[in-house]
Amino acid sequence: MHRAFLMVGSSLVTPLRARDFDAGVLRRAAAFVPSGHQAFLLRMYLFLYLFDSGQIPQALEALAQAETVFEQSASDMPGELLAYFVYAYVFLDPDAARARHWWDLMEAKNARRDCTEYWLARFAIFWIENRREEALESWQQGNALSQNLPKAGAYEFDRSIFLHLRHTLDANGGARS
Repeated sequence: MHRAFLMVGSSLVTPLRARDFDAGVLRRAAAFVPSGHQAFLLRMYLFLYLFDSGQIPQALEALAQAETVFEQSASDMPGELLAYFVYAYVFLDPDAARARHWWDLMEAKNARRDCTEYWLARFAIFWIENRREEALESWQQGNALSQNLPKAGAYEFDRSIFLHLRHTLDANGGARS
């Protein structure tokens, strides 16, 4: 478990991205910790590994496990940690009602607005609700924030998501509906 947290933490100061994590370490640690904050985080890290690796069906399974842990034993986690639920239920497994549920929960928990995850989730919820101008504004805020983050793997992952969202905007005529 300690190895898993050290590995993930190192992505904040090295080029290591989520796709470079050792999935076996994450899986073993998650199996060892079935409930609570650490269990939630380990499943979210596994989701990020699978998502960044392009393994979307498996990523959604890991996200579902994180959702279960959250509901059963970790519902007091900070709001910004819920941003990937919003994103996933917009772009990976579209479900507007579930995305709205997670967005509302994030907002109720006063998610920090000084992190890229908040703006990622805000973009996603406005996108699925066809509020394109607000989605574009959210993209601009989040992308600008991501560009000012240190050159490290975790932040390169954030920048890559905002680049992907830019392509989504461009492919759909920018902010116009």
